Amino acid sequence: MKFYFPGSGGCQPVGQDSSEKLVARLLTRGYYSRGSAEQAEPLCRRGGSPFSKSVRDLLIGGAFVLLMLGAFAGSLAYLERRAERTDSLPILHYEQPVWSEDESRLAYFRLLMPPGGGAYTCRQLWWADRIGSERRLVAEFPPGDLRIAAWIENDSSILLQPPQQPGLPPVLIQVAADGSFRRTVRFEQADLKLIGVRGGEVFFQRSLKGAVTLLSWSPGERIFRPVARFPSTSAEQLTLEEVSPSPDGSKLAVVVASGSTRGVWLYDLASRTLRYSFISTEGRSLRTTWSSDSRGLAAAAELGTRCELYMLTDVEEGQFTRLSTPSTSACLPFWPRDSDRLLLLQNNTVLAFHPFSLVAERILDRVRAGRLVQDLALSSRGNWAAYHSRQGGDDDIYIVSLKTSQSRILLPPGIRRELQQTLLYQIGSGTQYAVNHWTGGGEQ
Repeated sequence: MKFYFPGSGGCQPVGQDSSEKLVARLLTRGYYSRGSAEQAEPLCRRGGSPFSKSVRDLLIGGAFVLLMLGAFAGSLAYLERRAERTDSLPILHYEQPVWSEDESRLAYFRLLMPPGGGAYTCRQLWWADRIGSERRLVAEFPPGDLRIAAWIENDSSILLQPPQQPGLPPVLIQVAADGSFRRTVRFEQADLKLIGVRGGEVFFQRSLKGAVTLLSWSPGERIFRPVARFPSTSAEQLTLEEVSPSPDGSKLAVVVASGSTRGVWLYDLASRTLRYSFISTEGRSLRTTWSSDSRGLAAAAELGTRCELYMLTDVEEGQFTRLSTPSTSACLPFWPRDSDRLLLLQNNTVLAFHPFSLVAERILDRVRAGRLVQDLALSSRGNWAAYHSRQGGDDDIYIVSLKTSQSRILLPPGIRRELQQTLLYQIGSGTQYAVNHWTGGGEQ
């Protein structure tokens, strides 16, 4: 075999020798590792002693551990910064969903709430189509009470109602659905009281000596139209609380309050005659609705622990049926245009009554929805319901088919929840995302 000795010129052959003495001498001088001659390997080819190799491996391992610790610390710092930015975003809150007359769109307010609590900072008016494919920010308003009164002018604009201040005339805000204009309508008569908006018309009450006059007004008009006159004495202060036009436009149902008593009066627009319906209650509120053929009338009264329902199948006959159901909140009757079933909203629950059998069926409540139902709103034809419910800090708006009871979320998640979900995904997927970002991969 050939042997090599380290020298000034590198590794050089020394000749052929097979004696055991030469092998022993080489082992003694340290040029070969321990073991048999067949297993011996020149140290100059191994690059150093075993001790130097161990030190090198230890240094490489330590550098790798430090790199991983740095990457982990960098990922935690990056995720912490992302979490802080996410937590500083406003919390979304929705309220007052209102259906358009054709059931194709839903108007609602979106409130931007500070993450640390407190009052909201901005009120935004939005609408979305029923499918949720199209949304539009219509207008923004500073903090303050504001109510979506109705869609008007063939669903081309939305009428908003600020609270009326005592001693001041009412104010209305009309906003185009496409956001092209926003106008504030200020009335001059301080003795006007806004009753409500029904069927595209705005109804007012004006108290004069010896009578209370019902007035109507439509957006764009410059004058009021006197509708009906209710005699009143100084001892009997009358208040007109609600006006409900019949679908064919021939009659009005007017809720008149005198003290703690409330009753329903019927006004015929053609003959200009006023007559009493004999529906009377001592309840806190009284709400009315017409059947789709303009012959039937239903009224619901809140009496603290129960709700009383009055049903007139024919207003010309004047005989009503009275039902009672437990309730701790206001009751709202609703007679859809495309259905003969009477719907009753109470405690954010929808009950359906057949006008002849009067058997009640619970078609929407918290159990069926699987979540808390708030601000429940029904479409004009009774095919759809909308409500909002809080989940994960932010609100969601849900659309429900009253025929199939199927529900879905109308709007995509807000930017705050979307970032929270992305952040949780990043944490759950380990440190790979943060390592990529820390090493120059960038934010994804």
